[in-house]
Amino acid sequence: MSKLEKITDPRIKKAAESEANARWAEAFIDDTDVKIADAKAAAARVPALEASVKTLEKALARPQTLSATLQEPPKPKGQKRVDVTKAKANAATAEFKRFVKQTPVDDTLRELYPRDDHRFARNVARKMMVNPATTTSATWAAELVRSDVLGYWKAQAPTSIIGAIVDRGFAVPLEFGPNNSLVVPKRGAVDDGNATAHWVPEGDTIPVVQARMGSVALMRHKLAAISVFSNELAETSTPNIAAVIEDATMTDTSVALDQALISADSAIAGKRPAGILSATAPLTSTGIVDDLKALLHAMAKARSRRPFFVMDPATHLELLLYTELGQFVFRDEMSAGAILGVPFIVSSNLDSKLVIIDGAALFLAVSVPRIDLSGSTSIVLASADGVEPSMHDKNIHISDAADTLPPAKVVSTFQTNATAIRTVYDDIGWALVSPDAAAWLVPSW
Repeated sequence: MSKLEKITDPRIKKAAESEANARWAEAFIDDTDVKIADAKAAAARVPALEASVKTLEKALARPQTLSATLQEPPKPKGQKRVDVTKAKANAATAEFKRFVKQTPVDDTLRELYPRDDHRFARNVARKMMVNPATTTSATWAAELVRSDVLGYWKAQAPTSIIGAIVDRGFAVPLEFGPNNSLVVPKRGAVDDGNATAHWVPEGDTIPVVQARMGSVALMRHKLAAISVFSNELAETSTPNIAAVIEDATMTDTSVALDQALISADSAIAGKRPAGILSATAPLTSTGIVDDLKALLHAMAKARSRRPFFVMDPATHLELLLYTELGQFVFRDEMSAGAILGVPFIVSSNLDSKLVIIDGAALFLAVSVPRIDLSGSTSIVLASADGVEPSMHDKNIHISDAADTLPPAKVVSTFQTNATAIRTVYDDIGWALVSPDAAAWLVPSW
């Protein structure tokens, strides 16, 4: 029973009902006023909202460009970034001194990395020498080694053509990973124009075009060398011994890589990739300006996107000093790192050649080397230089070393108080997607 129903006096009940109706009406009016004010505010926002919708519709109608930036892996706070080249050389040095003089590894690494902000580098070098023969194992800090292939080859830039190519971004190195080969797609031979679009009138059928596609395979190859050092080398001061080992085990090997890459040598199946100049005959040299014009014309014909020159120091000097009407024609531009707008690399690893390459068509697969050593092994002193006694294209074992002409010398590192250091690059390969992506000549000037 409501409160109004409990009232029995008619006059009081009528007055109460009238009062209740008045309060309800007042509350209803207040609520209506609020809704009307909200509606007016919403209506005032409609033009701005419509303008925002139109702006969004225009933005969505335009082509969108998305970009992503890969950040460098984080490094320990307050620590220097690890130079993988130095770390590998220092690891080999520490193991060499431990093996020969029983010098504690940490003592040698502390000499090579004396500062407190090199703690991480010391740890990496220490891991690298735990098991020198297995660079893919976790104890070798494999993740660091694989992810810093770029860093390793960039550090080789002053002495290596491949290093300079990587450092300056002319070509990006690939990695084989667990694969024995990498396949790179390319346009098929004599395919120009097959995928050309056609003008089509309104309402007509759009024609179908089809390009011929092919591929280039990068096969995995191995480059390796053994250097024999007398154990008296361990008496040398620590920074100097590290430089000797780095120079003999890595720098010299990078020279061999450069000479094989920028060469006209044919491939040897299962042993060596073809040089990138092997599919093109050299142009005839007639003079500095005509030679540059011929090389640039070859790149224009091949529709190159990222050309660069490679030259030996003598050729570089001739171009730098070339004059016409008493003026140095190329000196100022070459001082800025280009010639006729094309960047160049100068290297003593190249013999007398002037080469131009389209970096967009060059694919490199390179790796960080493995290094290990032994002081209790016998070695046949056979080289690969073609001078007897040499390996040529066969294997020489200790049992048949005496049959070479002249007989190959066999030494025992244990008996001669020496240590053999072996350097192995397991994953090496390269290819041009088109033979026209490189042109070269031997300067006659």
